[in-house]
Amino acid sequence: MAEPPVARPAAARRLELDDIQGLALRPHSELPYVSYLFLRVVDRARALAALGAATGAITTAKAVLAPSARRPKTRVQLAFSHTGLAALGLDAVTRASFSPEFQSGMAEPARSRRLGDRGESAPERWELGGSGHRLEVLVALFADTAEARAALVAEWGGRLDGLVVEKQEDSTPRKNQKEHFGFRDGVSQPALRGDPTRAHLAAADRIADGEFLFGYANEYGKLPSAPRTAGGVDLGDNGTYLVFRKLEQHVARFWRYFHIAGGNDAREAERLASKCVGRWPSGAPLVLAPDHDDRQLGDDMAHNNHFLYRDGDPLGMRCPLAAHIRRANPRDARGSTAADSLTLVRRRRIIRRGRLWGVAPRTAQPQHEDGERRGLYFVALNINIARQFEFLQQTWLNNPKFAGLANDRDAVVASAEDGGAVSLPGEPFRRRLAGLPSFVTVRGGEYYFMPGLKALGRLLAACSQNS
Repeated sequence: MAEPPVARPAAARRLELDDIQGLALRPHSELPYVSYLFLRVVDRARALAALGAATGAITTAKAVLAPSARRPKTRVQLAFSHTGLAALGLDAVTRASFSPEFQSGMAEPARSRRLGDRGESAPERWELGGSGHRLEVLVALFADTAEARAALVAEWGGRLDGLVVEKQEDSTPRKNQKEHFGFRDGVSQPALRGDPTRAHLAAADRIADGEFLFGYANEYGKLPSAPRTAGGVDLGDNGTYLVFRKLEQHVARFWRYFHIAGGNDAREAERLASKCVGRWPSGAPLVLAPDHDDRQLGDDMAHNNHFLYRDGDPLGMRCPLAAHIRRANPRDARGSTAADSLTLVRRRRIIRRGRLWGVAPRTAQPQHEDGERRGLYFVALNINIARQFEFLQQTWLNNPKFAGLANDRDAVVASAEDGGAVSLPGEPFRRRLAGLPSFVTVRGGEYYFMPGLKALGRLLAACSQNS
């Protein structure tokens, strides 16, 4: 996929931490209570004034990188959809300078087909956004207690005059860093190369700043073309695109399938599920721990993500080629050489900032429905939605022919609408899991632009000229 024309030659530049929204560098993981407020503009002039007055309260990267005692105990991040920018009065010429996928939105028919959002996951079935109803403004609020979150929601619900809260989505704190299926989440996470506190990470996980922020060189050594006004005012600097998806996880269905496939043996069910994920529940990767879970390795954040595939597991005997983590991050296994593959993969990485929602399962490996709904708010940051998030979704996660496979799906996140099965290589025989149902259903989503703070002021000013 061709990279769009660049605005100016790439030049070395330090991250402007006091201008970047904090979520770009940190997940705010020490603040487990999050509310996502989805707002609609009802009075343009009042909304612009309120957003301008609130700019100083948005949490910066500088604030979250401060010593722990000085980090804010509550945090706020702000983003706009294309529809939101139109509602605030941004002119059509300026809106056209944003990326095509941001303009069309996640629920646009051709785009939703590309993402695999069909059947129960189709946008017309969504409960958050979807066909005919674009979301406009997103305010994400982070707090350390449920009470502090409630106070923050009340504060921001009142201070954003001219906007109304259409929907509020609240997160659930994680238990033992695991998602609802019971597997440790967030292990393989890239960092911005310019992050001064991440210089110790492996080179493969330190990605060019311009893959996640406008105004910096990307993995092509270029500056991505930033959105700008008709008069040439830069609106992108220190900003990024934010992907938001509400995913429902069918936990009992997941474990019921693997228990049946494993002959109702809990250990075999765990082994088969782990083969499909690519990691054991502890987070230990199968490449390093092929035969059984290794909790010590899973807890070792310095080593549980340091592995490659080409030399140690080229045929997927340890971690199957169809496994979720192998599709999401193929590492050195996709190009003609290891170096080519690592270069390719660095250009496809996304920063994930997801949170859980719903009541956590009461037991491990539940097989019976408990009447509760639960899932994941998938939040990702990237500078090129088509080249990064959508490529991952279409070409690697949902592709039945990924890595030379014949008809294998991602057993964890792909829709059953895509059909297929999963092959698990082994000695003396391989195992093929067929009849896989959908374990995850998309319940909503939207593409947003999360601006830098100075650019936010320029953006609001541009909107005011047309109000």
